[in-house]
Amino acid sequence: MKILEIQDAEIAKIENQEPIILSKIKNNVSYEWFYLEINKDDLHVIIILSLKDCFELKDINNFENSSIYFTCYYKNKIVGYSYSFFEGNEKNEFNEKILKWFRLETPTLELWFPDHSLKRYIQLSIEYPRDVSCIKVNKDFDLSSSKKHFWQFISYKNNANGFIKIFDLSPKFDLMDICKRKSNFYDFPLSIKLSKRNTNLYKFENANLYFDHNAGFESLYSIKNNWYWWHARNKNEYEVNYFFPSIEKMFHIGFINNELTSKIHSISNKELILKNSNSFFGLTYPKKIKSIAFNEIQFKKTIESAPFYYRAKSVDNILSTIEVLNPKRIKNDWNQKLLYSRKIHILKNISKESEISSYLNFSKICKKITWNHGKSFYISSLVLPKEQRNSSYFIYTLCRLIDDATDENFLLNIPEASGSKFSTQLLNIFWSDDMEILDDFIPQLIKNISLSLYSVINYDSALDFIMNSRLLIKNLSLEKVYFEDLISGQLMDENFSQPLNISDFNLYCYRVAGVVGIMMSKIFRTQKSPIALNAAEKLGSAMQITNILRDVKEDFEKKRVYIPISLFQKHKIENSLEFFSSDINKQNKIEIIKDLSNIAILYYCESLEGIKYIPSFRARLCVKLMVAVYGSILGKILIDKSFIFKKRIVISHFKKMIIFLKVVIGFHPLKVAKLISKEELP
Repeated sequence: MKILEIQDAEIAKIENQEPIILSKIKNNVSYEWFYLEINKDDLHVIIILSLKDCFELKDINNFENSSIYFTCYYKNKIVGYSYSFFEGNEKNEFNEKILKWFRLETPTLELWFPDHSLKRYIQLSIEYPRDVSCIKVNKDFDLSSSKKHFWQFISYKNNANGFIKIFDLSPKFDLMDICKRKSNFYDFPLSIKLSKRNTNLYKFENANLYFDHNAGFESLYSIKNNWYWWHARNKNEYEVNYFFPSIEKMFHIGFINNELTSKIHSISNKELILKNSNSFFGLTYPKKIKSIAFNEIQFKKTIESAPFYYRAKSVDNILSTIEVLNPKRIKNDWNQKLLYSRKIHILKNISKESEISSYLNFSKICKKITWNHGKSFYISSLVLPKEQRNSSYFIYTLCRLIDDATDENFLLNIPEASGSKFSTQLLNIFWSDDMEILDDFIPQLIKNISLSLYSVINYDSALDFIMNSRLLIKNLSLEKVYFEDLISGQLMDENFSQPLNISDFNLYCYRVAGVVGIMMSKIFRTQKSPIALNAAEKLGSAMQITNILRDVKEDFEKKRVYIPISLFQKHKIENSLEFFSSDINKQNKIEIIKDLSNIAILYYCESLEGIKYIPSFRARLCVKLMVAVYGSILGKILIDKSFIFKKRIVISHFKKMIIFLKVVIGFHPLKVAKLISKEELP
């Protein structure tokens, strides 16, 4: 085994990139962890799998615990955090899972652990990275080095696939029965912050993954000098550096022009560090560095800060994270107390969703699913009377369950076509009084509702949901045919092919969204009129076109392009790959976006023509709010038509409230959305 050493540095580099687990080979390993960092669009996740935790004081604790450190940021806001320790049998199971994953005996690593707030539970599922060799467990393995501490770079590629689910726990579910935290005086603000975050499902496919390994035969805090470690990536090129400021040398790994290099690099602190700064705890760290591969990198966003380490990331085009560690501070009594407040000790872990299930009534399920997935719809519905508002939440929830049955199929580990099969069975049960067919269906319903709810319901909740759905369907005289049209749209997704022309495109929009507009018109008790029916349908279709434009990047990554082939041909674009290429004429792409936007604006205008057929003022106001809120997404797209190729456009909650107020006081919804000028107002 080749080892790269810097003479005066206490840490050596294992040159081989094939993962090894030293604690399975050597008996005297003091600490060992694997570091995984995932980046995908707005998602940033750090996972540290410690077979022997490095922050445990071995002279105080004569046992060695395994732990997981997990932090999840979405849109630069922390949404999940855990520093959890596994004890006893849980430790053995955790270590065995890690070992089997590295041996490729189980291709997917699935871990469950409590969120720091103790009000949520986290499920992490990650596939073993492609192009990474399986683990080496050769007992004859020889490090051939006098060093006591080792770092191993494993991989830095776009090869991470998996998901993170953060589940809300029922107030009746007491986590203290299965885990303990003896103190939270220091991190109480973090607990409050996490408990206020929306639970969610975070998927990542072909995400950027940085992967390395650290281990030592002495305690980490025995290292005398601090170090800086950072990695940086731009497209397919990257660098990784381990810098020792006391001796002004570093391990440098570079992948430039398809060539991988690993060497020792000498550089002075003055040359490397262009700007220093101090963390909240007084730890000095580089704010701006001179990069070998990428000129300059500036670290502006703090990920985590503690008295003995600091972690931050860049916020520019260079994807980079830096960590500063001062190991001598780990043993400080005060710092150990701070660490103690972060630790959660798992006494008895859960392993499946049913173990955190609870009862949730029908109205709360519908309300929460609408809030989770359709905040614009939810906010617009607030003006409705309670009965109509709850009915609109039910319509949204039922449509969501049908839609998610296909879109989230890979999480449910079922074939894609099973989505429409589930939806068909759902409708047959909801439009039936037969009780005998429920038992086989309820487990699947529990799974699908829990997926959309981000909270696990029990059998009684699912049964209550079915009974109340049947009752509401009868009371509202909802017609099954419109939901069957929705399933026809679902089948178009399952057997996807790019629409040939505008007619195919409009048919798809009608089936997945136009029919939803018609269903809502029933809730609003709209007068029977061809104009009113057309208006309701056009509102749904306009919102769907807006969604298609907003999600064009995400859909392309799923190998779905909803823009008709005829529009590509009209604007001289050969195919979807060309459409997303940076080499193609930008103006041609903009013209396609303008064509679809014009169709959506026309549909929004037609939808407002049906308002006079809605008897209730509050229902009319709801329609205007929907036009204004969804139209504002389209308005934002039209301001910078190229933005949708980079990122998903969103409207902030604050902006939505401004829109809400403007419409309430009488502004025209299309003017609020900036889709028409004052001169164009009817």
